[in-house]
Amino acid sequence: QHGAAHLVPVGQPSPVVVAVVQRRPTLDITTMGRFEVRIDGQIVPIPITKSTELLVWLALHGPARREVIIDALWDGSNERRHAEYFRFGIRRLRSSLSEHPGVEFNPIPFEADHYQIAEHFEVNIDAHTFEQRFDPEGAAHLEQSLLRCTGDFMPQLEAQWAEERRTRCRDGALSLAMSLAEHLRDAAPQRALALYERFIARDPLNEEVQVAAIQLCHAIGDVRNSRRLLQAYESTLRSELGERLPTRLQRLDHRAVLPPEVVQAALGDLTNQSRPAQI
Repeated sequence: QHGAAHLVPVGQPSPVVVAVVQRRPTLDITTMGRFEVRIDGQIVPIPITKSTELLVWLALHGPARREVIIDALWDGSNERRHAEYFRFGIRRLRSSLSEHPGVEFNPIPFEADHYQIAEHFEVNIDAHTFEQRFDPEGAAHLEQSLLRCTGDFMPQLEAQWAEERRTRCRDGALSLAMSLAEHLRDAAPQRALALYERFIARDPLNEEVQVAAIQLCHAIGDVRNSRRLLQAYESTLRSELGERLPTRLQRLDHRAVLPPEVVQAALGDLTNQSRPAQI
């Protein structure tokens, strides 16, 4: 009978239909302190600076018209040469990304008058991490991101959009680091101290981080590191600004571990007098 070939004999299991889902290649973009692009873990060199800027801008802003991108990347200039260089940058970016064997599609399509990163990619860009609010459930991922962060957002870029994003990421990274360190200080004080020291290394004049690190060392009875941090801060203030330690910090000689309430009284109001962070 018609269609009999499609019947399954009684007592036999029905055939299993497996849906094949094609995995999207992962596009990982590192922007904090250095620029790096990886597709499925493999580094993809992008030799043209404007092409790197185009990729990062599209990853952060999403699809956009050509004139909007040119306005951002060239600080409002609409000179014809910029439009020509934009087209050159797009071509080189496509060419560089297409070098990866997993990219069998146009990586930067132009559709409906908009340029965008192809939806075939699963895009991850580290700068997004530092623009989020602190979430204790994501503490482990945040800790790794902060420890991998080696500096400012795209330090080689001079356009206004990049400078604004740089400030936002810098402030966000510091705020998240302070929140995470506070979250870790009871259960994992050494990991909290590692975060403080990471940011002290980038901005030795940041009083908020210096004070927090010294407070933590006192709280866990770590005299050696407490003394080391204070001496390093004193040396930095003297050499960079010609200043002495704040009076309350001078009173902490670190020859003995002071009770936490004494340390808090000595340091407490300094956290409200912090200098801006320069990560």
